[in-house]
Order: sequence, then C-alpha cells, then structure tokens
Amino acid sequence: MEGMKRVLKNQHGFNIVELMVTVAIIGSLASMSIASYDQSMMKVRDGIRLGYIRNIEKALFSFYTDHGRYPNLANDGISNSGNYVGVGSDFDTVMDNYFKGEGHKDPIHDGTVYFISYDPAHCYNCDCSSSGPSIAINKFEFSTKGAVKEICTGGDMNQHNAQFSKEIRIPY
Repeated sequence: MEGMKRVLKNQHGFNIVELMVTVAIIGSLASMSIASYDQSMMKVRDGIRLGYIRNIEKALFSFYTDHGRYPNLANDGISNSGNYVGVGSDFDTVMDNYFKGEGHKDPIHDGTVYFISYDPAHCYNCDCSSSGPSIAINKFEFSTKGAVKEICTGGDMNQHNAQFSKEIRIPY
C-alpha cells in the first residue's frame, strides 16, 4: 500500500490553464469547419439550381416538340404574370409528364427571395421589341459565377431583377 501512495504522489494531471487552452483550440477549429461547411452547402444548392434550369429547359423543349408551342395562358391556363416552379403551380401541372421525376424546385424555396420561375410571355430585350417564355433563378446564395442574365425589363416574377434569367427560344 505504501508503494502505491508513492506512485500516485509523483503523477501530475493537466492544470486548468492547459485544459482551457485545449478547449479553446478545439472550439476554434470546430467553428471554422462549420463555417466552411455552410459555405460548401450554399455552393452545392447553387449548383442544384443551375441543374434544375437544365431540367426545365429539356422538359420545355420536349413539350414544344409534342405541341409546337410552349406552355401559355390561352392553351394551358398559365398566368402571363408567371408561375413559381416546383411548388404545384399551373406550370408544374402542365409539365408534370415532362419532368420525369427530375427535380425542379429551388432547394430552399421561400417564394420571396429563393425561387425558380417560369413566365410564358416576358420581354426579351430592354426595349421589349420581342417576347416569349423565360425561366429565372431569383437569387443565388453564394456566387453568380456562370449566371446568365438575358431579361432586363418587366416585373413578372421579378425576372428583370433575378440573378439568373434566360430566354426560352424555339429549339433547332
């Protein structure tokens, strides 16, 4: 028993300062990784949005091939002031067979800042000398790198202010 007491007396643990420094280092590393993760998720969602635009374009081209026109008010009941995409709108109902299960709703759709929209009759150029269907991503979370902006007038679905807007032309 005497030998055991001598062994325990000679061992020292960490003092409070050493423990506090260790906890502070771990905490700062954790906060940096969380911020990096959040930024990565924003980039991923922006990539998903651009992918959805390609899905929507393919579906619209298929619709055009079948009907010789794009979805519109007169034939399909789609409002000329535009529709949200992916939230059960008239556009979604008309295009359901063409999406083939592919995603097309903004990953964090809120109807105010983050949404994808379709407008069957939007001005294409700044003097509004031509018009037709268009699609838009209202806002990206991280970067507008690679964003196309072809719409500059009109207030429908905020497409003139959207960070990404694209004319849908007749496929060749």
